[in-house]
Amino acid sequence: MASIDLQSSEVIEDRLRQKTICNSISCYGIGLHSGLKIKLTLKPSDVDTGIIFYRTDIAGNGACIKADYNNVVDTRLCTCIGDGKGNNIATVEHLMSAIHALGITNLRIEVSGPEVPILDGSSSPFIFLLNSAGLKLQDSPLKAIKVKKSITVEENGSYITFLPSSSLLNIDFTIDYGSSTFIVKQHYLFSLESSNYIRDISSARTFGLASEVEQIKSLGLAKGGSLDNVLVVTNEDVLNPEGLRYEDEFVRHKILDAIGDIFMSGYTMIGTMIAYKSGHRLNNIAIRKLLSDKDAWELVEVSKNNHPIILSDYSKLAIA
Repeated sequence: MASIDLQSSEVIEDRLRQKTICNSISCYGIGLHSGLKIKLTLKPSDVDTGIIFYRTDIAGNGACIKADYNNVVDTRLCTCIGDGKGNNIATVEHLMSAIHALGITNLRIEVSGPEVPILDGSSSPFIFLLNSAGLKLQDSPLKAIKVKKSITVEENGSYITFLPSSSLLNIDFTIDYGSSTFIVKQHYLFSLESSNYIRDISSARTFGLASEVEQIKSLGLAKGGSLDNVLVVTNEDVLNPEGLRYEDEFVRHKILDAIGDIFMSGYTMIGTMIAYKSGHRLNNIAIRKLLSDKDAWELVEVSKNNHPIILSDYSKLAIA
């Protein structure tokens, strides 16, 4: 396996090695789409085991689902993974985003139902939960997918391009809802090699259009949705009384989602993602296309890395 040095102002050991958590930790929350009260438990895991989900409400071997792009079975309003036997776990993307941003590579995730709890609709509560459990470096180097050539996917006016880069994941994201909603057009450029995920991305909440709420519920989705966990957007404003956390919170949340969806590859990425009006479906298609082309990428060991992620407090989360 090749080794690659990432250019950086300083070498940080914290981001050179694989990582898990020190202690098990749990919380409770509502499933956004199922509406069920769900217990989430995070547990340490061994080197090279990756991120593995378990349905604790299902007995036997069928309850184990690895976080893997090949296991994505549904991308309607979330990323849902399954084992091919009818056992699914939905809404994994916000937790996966937090795990990716903190450099955690090995983790056992137990859920007591068909969905990861939505909490406040962002990844900030998960950051707090993981930090509270403690982060533990492991005696094995961090591995990454290094993009070697440009790959593009397009669908219905949306597109994603992966480009080679000498640094950890850069995301250039644009959303464009035209003039029909309060969102309109937003653009944001983010680098996972920086220390600002907590400050600039993690608190961005999931959102939906008020005009589509009844249609979504008719599909059996968003049963647990409320103004406590979703930004609801009209043509003029958001219905949430506290307003926006960022002026461009919508595109920042799309980046949060993308960071989680990319980690379904099993590795962080050395490369640039340019996305226009993308969502969970196209994110998964793009990862599949990239990894299906053996000339487009290589798996490398990272020998230099970025500034450390600075953790933040999330005092409102009830920890079991």
